This record gives sequence, C-alpha cells and structure tokens, in this order.
Amino acid sequence: MITSFGIIPFRKLKGKWQVLLIQHLNGQHWGFPKGRAEKTETAQETAIRELKEETGLRVERFLSLEPFIESYSFQEKRKTVTYFSAFVTGILKCQTDEIIKANWFDLNEAMKQISFPESKSIFKQARKHLDGYIT
Repeated sequence: MITSFGIIPFRKLKGKWQVLLIQHLNGQHWGFPKGRAEKTETAQETAIRELKEETGLRVERFLSLEPFIESYSFQEKRKTVTYFSAFVTGILKCQTDEIIKANWFDLNEAMKQISFPESKSIFKQARKHLDGYIT
C-alpha cells in the first residue's frame, strides 16, 4: 500500500471561496497537492511540506482537523491519500518537475475540473467545512 498526504487548499477572494487544483505531470490529471512522508513526519507535517514544495503556498490555518481519506488502485497498487482542508496564503509558484500547471477555481468549476471520482467525493466533504467559516 502506498500512503500519501496532502492539502485541499482554499482561499477567499473578493468574498468568494476558491480552491487550488494542480495538474500533475504524470497523467495530466487535476487534483490536489500531495506526497509521501519523510521518515519522522506526521500526516499534517507531510501535507504542509508537500503543499509548500509543490505550490510555494503555506497553510495559514486548518479548516478542520478531521482528515479526508481517498483510496484507489493505480497500476495494480493500492493507494491511500489523507487530505486536510486548509486556508492557504502565499504566492503560487509551481514545482515544474512534478506540476504542469495550477489554477484557482471557484468551487463549482473545480468540481467539473477534478479528474477522479474519489477526489470529487472528498472535495464535496471538504466544502461542507466552509459553511459558516469566517476568514
């Protein structure tokens, strides 16, 4: 089993929520920043580091400490990704050896762009944490 950790990155711009989606180099699918843990990292530490490495952004605060877990099979291997939803800040700068591009999308448009059903499902769950959230 391959285990990864990531962030579902949200921001509020002109009163509207947006989410960052990245397009991965291998597969060219749209999803969220994620990666594997280094030796002593916790799930959240890995997610924070991967967000910073892949996008240049940083977690300002978590929207929920409840993780969202996605499981799927890829090239005959089982993968599990644990995501945390977070309000992020910083200047977007993609890691070009892994990311083709990254875009901020309004929430409805993001749902159309996300490539995989599993990712759409966790995004729906993460969106619920935005209701009543004040930045």
